[in-house]
Amino acid sequence: PPKRAASGPALDPECIVYADEAIVVVNKPAGLTTVRSTEDVAEFGTHGQRFLTKTLAGMLPLALGAPNKAVIPVHRLDRDTSG
Repeated sequence: PPKRAASGPALDPECIVYADEAIVVVNKPAGLTTVRSTEDVAEFGTHGQRFLTKTLAGMLPLALGAPNKAVIPVHRLDRDTSG
């Protein structure tokens, strides 16, 4: 079963359409933010962000079995948009 984030939805492994060493394609569910906004990063800092709702970029490393590897989005969808 998918690992549940501290807050927010769990990422269903079925959402990962394709993954290799360089690229990951995800069918993002609606209601999940792709990345943290720069305003949130500035306001909450690294320590405070762990109390915010999880993002797709924050959940993907664990879902891919590489929890210490950064995921850098090259395209994003708004929170309420799926796809």
